[in-house]
Amino acid sequence: MKVTINYLAQIKQAAGISSESVHLDTPCSIKELVSQLAEKHGEPLRSFLLDTTGDLRNSILIIIDEVQVHWEASMQLQEGNVITFLSPLAGG
Repeated sequence: MKVTINYLAQIKQAAGISSESVHLDTPCSIKELVSQLAEKHGEPLRSFLLDTTGDLRNSILIIIDEVQVHWEASMQLQEGNVITFLSPLAGG
């Protein structure tokens, strides 16, 4: 199963790429995907996405196919999903 990951704003810098295609052997939750991405990319992406307890930082937004989802969502990712990670933007 293939999904597309988009990294926006500061997360793009932490990941070192703006997007990637990820092949998943089995359907998984967003929580499982984030753990896999943190393992794959290591620091600084891990510390940017996850807090010290391994939960998603409150400031990170997850969007699946243009719908914002919660970290604890029990939905399983599907073939062709586009998952976007967005960190808050600041300005003034």
